[in-house]
Formats: sequence, structure tokens, C-alpha cells
Amino acid sequence: IYRARLINDTWSEIEELPFNGAGYSVAHPALSPDEKKLYFASDMPGTLGLSDIFSVTIHEDGTFGVPENLGPEINTEGRDTFPFISVSNILYFASDGQVGLGGLDIFATQLDDTKQNCVINIGEPINSKADDFAFILDELKKVGYFSSNREGGQGSDDIYSFNETIPLSIKCTEHIQGIVKNTGNRGIIANSYITVFNSNSKIIGKSVSDANGKFVFDVKYRSGIYHIMTKKDGFQGKDKQFTMAIDRCNTDLTLEMTPLMASVGTDLVQYLNTDPILFNLNDHTLTLDGKTSLSHVAAYMLKFPEIHIAVYAYTDASGTEQYNQLLSEKRAKTTMEYLMQLGVNTNKLTYKGFGETRLLHDCNDVKHCTDKENQKNRRSECIVSPIPDN
Repeated sequence: IYRARLINDTWSEIEELPFNGAGYSVAHPALSPDEKKLYFASDMPGTLGLSDIFSVTIHEDGTFGVPENLGPEINTEGRDTFPFISVSNILYFASDGQVGLGGLDIFATQLDDTKQNCVINIGEPINSKADDFAFILDELKKVGYFSSNREGGQGSDDIYSFNETIPLSIKCTEHIQGIVKNTGNRGIIANSYITVFNSNSKIIGKSVSDANGKFVFDVKYRSGIYHIMTKKDGFQGKDKQFTMAIDRCNTDLTLEMTPLMASVGTDLVQYLNTDPILFNLNDHTLTLDGKTSLSHVAAYMLKFPEIHIAVYAYTDASGTEQYNQLLSEKRAKTTMEYLMQLGVNTNKLTYKGFGETRLLHDCNDVKHCTDKENQKNRRSECIVSPIPDN
């Protein structure tokens, strides 16, 4: 970067600025409205990405202070370049490290409030899928210019003009909220610790899910890519990546956690959120849906070999009590034997039939229940049992 003085309509006293140096570039100078600061792009030592935006104070005698990196609130791991400062002290710049439409996009932030992480993509029609950069705006005349290599131009990079019809509103009201659920039974998980990281793996927010499994982060977020992580004793969380963008007022997330092992008394069929194991009338053979559900149960038991289950089976209220008792025992045995076929150790299994003594729909006579209710009574369950003493 060089500086020259206009004296008697002639540019003279051309000088190189003192913070230029060998081995790095210094480019795209832009003065603040009061001309007390100079903003520029560089890859000088201290740069966070491929190129960053810096500012330097201009003293009253025309000398310069020490350049300062605008920091991670503005700069990214990519290219941050082409700064411009409007009369209202808005910094416009081009970046390919923020969330954009493609290539370099033009972003804006209020310089008086950079610590609030409020950096917005100014959107279409200025930004496109191509590179858009070198933005300037006369806020009084509502006229501006920018450069782009978008389709339809005359060359590689062209200059475009525009009229500002609606003043830019820089408001970062984006927030993160969501719910934590159990992958086993889709139930909610309370008191789960939730942490949000930015793309540099820096913690930028923490929360705890409430009694309804819900959480919210009231911190304002800039556009970008984030990671969120859940943690709770007895569960294994799964990290999730999400993106915040200018056109999104909030982000609703569903976070899932997998229990390390189901607790005693849990029906694995419900816990794994599979279809119930139902039987046809007067039949103890497994249906295709029942076999599919049992394949999930078997896979879980093979994953957690310390699990023991008791297979319980039931009937509807048709037939005699003696007949129903025998039928339920056959259903329980059939269920257990299929689990054994799927590789589950017989020592991990027991079975028992309960006849019509534990109806889900209490119909002393099948005529008092619908066909669907009667079918739900004809079922098997896979209940987690205490580990037997050796």
C-alpha cells in the first residue's frame, strides 16, 4: 500500500506505508469515515486465515500506529478481504470463510458492536454463486458498486452498480434451541449437558436440558458452521453439525443420545422404538414384522452381552383360560427360539406365558374390544431382567 498527497492538483509525496513488509501482501486500503483509521487486508504474521482484515490508527501528524487484526469475530480460516466502511460505520467485506452463496460473498457488521458476533451475509442480488467483492456504498445517495465474476459479464471480473432500496438491517437475533431424545424409545432426556463449539473448536455456549428435554441458548450467533455435543452419565451422545445463516431466525435441533444399557424392567421392543411383536388369532408363529422387531432386539443384546431378558407373551380374552395359558407359553417360546436363531445366547433368555391375565385392553369378552385392541393383546415382550447370581 502506498500513499500520495494531492497538492495543486498534482499527486506527489508518494510513500510506501511503514507496515508493508517482505514475505506477505498488504492490499485493499479503506479509510474510516473520520479518516482516523485505515482498514486493509493482509496475510502478514498474526493472520488467522488465508488473509485477514486489519486496522491501523492514523495519528494527527500522519504517522501510523501498529496494525491490529480484527479478530475471530470478523476473520475466518478463509479469505477475508476488500474492506469498506460506510458513513454509518458499517464494515462491508468479502469472505469465503463465512456461510455464503458461493465463492467470495459480501458480508457486513456494525463496527461499534463487533463483539456481539453479528456478521451477516447481505444476500442476493448482490451476492451470487460466483465471487462477489469490492463493495462500496454511498449511503446518502443510496448508490453503490461491487465487482463480480458472475455469468453474464463482459470479462472475468466486472464492475456492477446498484441502488439501495431498503437500508441494511444488521440484527443477529439467531439463537439455538432444541430437544434431547433417547434413541432407544424416543423419550426425552432431562439434565443433559449441551455444549456448542465454533469451527475453531472453541466453546461458545453451554446449556442443560430441562425436565421436558428442551434447551435454549440465548447467545447471539454469527453466520457460520457449528458443532453441538451432549453429555450425560449412562448415555452416549452424538455430535451434530449445523449452520447458522442470515435467513434463519432460529435453529431447532433434535439431539439424540444412546443409552449405554437399558435398565431392568424395560421392554426392549418399546425401548428400541420398533413395532410391537403381535400374533394372529389362535396362532403362535411370528409375523414378518415381529421377526424384524426381534432382529433389533437381538442386535442390541449382542451389543450388550451382559443383558438378560425374560420373554413374556400374552393372549386376548377369547378361548378358555387353560387354552390361553398354553397358547401364551407357545408364543413366548417361539419368540425366545427366534432370538436364539439370531445368535443370542440361550443363557441370556427365559420365557413365560401369562395367558389372558395381563390384557392391555381389558376386555373380559373379545366382543367388547375392537379387532385392533384384541390384536394388541396378542403380543410378546422382551423385558430386561436382573443379572442372575453365579
